[in-house]
Amino acid sequence: MTHYRRYAEHRGWTADMLDWAESEFFGYERVTLSISGRGGTWPAFRFESGLHRTLFYSMTGPLGSPATAVAEVLAYPEPAWRDRVTVNDADIRIDTYCPGLSCFGNRNPTTYLTHLPTGITASSSAAPSQYSNKRRALQLLASRLDALAENRCTTATFGRARPQCRTEPIRTYDYFTNRITDHRIDLTVPRVFEPGALDALVAALRRADPGA
Repeated sequence: MTHYRRYAEHRGWTADMLDWAESEFFGYERVTLSISGRGGTWPAFRFESGLHRTLFYSMTGPLGSPATAVAEVLAYPEPAWRDRVTVNDADIRIDTYCPGLSCFGNRNPTTYLTHLPTGITASSSAAPSQYSNKRRALQLLASRLDALAENRCTTATFGRARPQCRTEPIRTYDYFTNRITDHRIDLTVPRVFEPGALDALVAALRRADPGA
């Protein structure tokens, strides 16, 4: 998540966290980012869907011991308002979850939307008001329904119970050697900590895909 936010800043784009869930161990268990800006954000992120593997030094195990983490990334474009799938209010169930005993704690309330005909869900806890979170969640739900209509995903992709992905990682971030390897095109670039490293991978992926 931090890698993408740095890359968006590097390109002059805005990366907003719409929803997230912190892991009980370290970092985040789930993050939803909305990246917008001039210059075409979708061409830069259209190749990001898949498993991403990170090799790093463990912070909980023996000092200096290696560790591996795998995250699943799902990227899809946000349609323009005029092109979005029409969503009827009667087809949406709205649930609001508050931190602790009330919605006045240190954490924002979470608005959770469920599209009843498909079971697709979307949520947001980025704003302190339920109205703003509902608006953000509706924006996300419309994007996911559009992805479904364009056959870029299935209903199980955005449901409450996500199926375990059994494919091989498409990319490895190796903090031991300070390199990033994209396994689809067998390309390794240096400087894993620099957001500009993703530019080289995106350019190579676009050259390898004539339809990009």
